[in-house]
Amino acid sequence: MKVRSRWFILSGALGGVLGFLLMEMVKVPGLDPRTLSGNLLRMSIYFAGFGLATGLALGMTEGVVQRRPGRAIYGFFMGMILGGVGGFLGGAVGQAIYSLVPRTHIVHSTSDLAIALDSSGSMRTLFFLGNDPWGERRSAAKNVIDRLAPTDRVAIVDFDNEAKVVHPLSFLGTDAARKAAKEAVDQIDDTGGTNLSAGLDAAVGELAARKSPGRPRFIIFLTDGQGEYSPESASRARREGIKVYTVGLGADVEANLLGGIAAETGGRYYPVANASELTALFERILRENGGAMAEKESGESDTNPLLLLGLRILSWAVMGLLIGLGQGVRENTREDLRACALGGFLGGALGGALFDPMVILVKAGGGLAGRALADIVVGACIGGSMRLAQEKIVKASDVELKPILAILPKKASVTFLPSPLPPQSRPEPAPQPLPFRPESRPVEPERPVVQARPSPPPQPAPERSNRPPLSSFAKIANREEAMAKARGAGYSLSEVAEHFGVTASAVKRAANQYGVR
Repeated sequence: MKVRSRWFILSGALGGVLGFLLMEMVKVPGLDPRTLSGNLLRMSIYFAGFGLATGLALGMTEGVVQRRPGRAIYGFFMGMILGGVGGFLGGAVGQAIYSLVPRTHIVHSTSDLAIALDSSGSMRTLFFLGNDPWGERRSAAKNVIDRLAPTDRVAIVDFDNEAKVVHPLSFLGTDAARKAAKEAVDQIDDTGGTNLSAGLDAAVGELAARKSPGRPRFIIFLTDGQGEYSPESASRARREGIKVYTVGLGADVEANLLGGIAAETGGRYYPVANASELTALFERILRENGGAMAEKESGESDTNPLLLLGLRILSWAVMGLLIGLGQGVRENTREDLRACALGGFLGGALGGALFDPMVILVKAGGGLAGRALADIVVGACIGGSMRLAQEKIVKASDVELKPILAILPKKASVTFLPSPLPPQSRPEPAPQPLPFRPESRPVEPERPVVQARPSPPPQPAPERSNRPPLSSFAKIANREEAMAKARGAGYSLSEVAEHFGVTASAVKRAANQYGVR
């Protein structure tokens, strides 16, 4: 049975679902995403789940569709191992590519910043659910602390039912000062309710109490829900000359309220569907804060969004390439290796181009549904593209397929269950001797012996010299059709199986498929 590309599109999509669940559920503590090595390892482990799930789904597709348990089991384990390795390496390479984005850096600044972060229980709920289950807001705040100039001052405010200044307004002139500020960010938890006024009042109060003439003051105020609020909080910030940049994370925020706070204080409101966008957004706020925080080196410009999209596409293309290489190794032919690598690269690029639009369009669950749909699309693109490449390159090739590794079984020859013998090769049951019984009837008279006619002389076997050689059938693109025609030309099951490197049962299935007996 020919396994068409639609089955691989379906299995790739299923692998995308499983990969999404693994990526969202698995998180390794102790990795600092702000360092290059920590971020590369973090993304490697993250995308290893996607590669593992997609690899095992694609690996067992052919065996499942053809109802060959041995090949399905082999594809499951080999696809899982090679897919996991491909995803791990793809995550590292892709993140390295994405880190090539040129970053703007502050040269000098003398501003005061208070970062007020919502720590209510809706940020993290069961397992990977919630608006910020992996603490992206904390990573974004620590990234801001690293980006500020030594002459800047920063304060950290934690608020839920009540507010607390976990780090007073302080200069960042030393490594120890930056470390202390980031350690304060790590104290922000995910419990409690939401009191917007308490958080805003605490941030405004800290900046007002330590006011220094000539230093611009502003607040990054992030929340993911609704809660208690008094208009006096924004009025106080306006009277103090403090700008408030409000960030609404998820779908349950009061956009009008947050927008009003920002407008009254001269700041700006930013709605965010996905917590993974917070790091880039916080950096954008620094750049847009009236120029005081965003003095850049001469000639430096903001990153082109088309460049970001191109790097995103290239990252996913590399991911697809490495997953495709794993599938080609599993097939164990050089032709399949080339086809799967090319198909995986093109499928990953297509999926990468569609990833961001999916996340943006589907905002349910704080972007969770959008990421799930995007992973499904990427998996389907990789699976379908790899199979199409195999059909165009491998099936249409006139050359004999060359194996890659001798330790792996040849293509289409994996079977772990004994196949039933074909009818023509089943042994006839041996005749059983009749049990001895003493004669109880009278003995009949002997009959005359009739001379048996001599049997005709044996006929010579039909000539086989007119059969085409087995090598001539290798030119047929479809392997099953080639085996069926070789069987129809008079070759035995064992002869065909030995020539094509498969089992006799595989030859018999191919013959039955094409009506050859």
